[in-house]
Amino acid sequence: MAGVHVKPSNYQDFEPYCKWRIEEGRDILEIQLHGFRKDQVRIQRSSLGSMTITGERRVDQSRWARFRKEIKVSKDCKD
Repeated sequence: MAGVHVKPSNYQDFEPYCKWRIEEGRDILEIQLHGFRKDQVRIQRSSLGSMTITGERRVDQSRWARFRKEIKVSKDCKD
């Protein structure tokens, strides 16, 4: 668009709090993502033993919060 100045988005990167816990013989990864909806988070798992969790959400008119967390998991881990 001619004559329109588009300001780049302002991203605030953060490291979410994560902890492993065992419940009924299962390893469970708990990640605290206050303010995030399910559709704003993506989980990908590789066959090489890693899981990548990413997300972003709008905080206000000009700011976004985003994160990327990579975690090693065993190859026999089930979803």
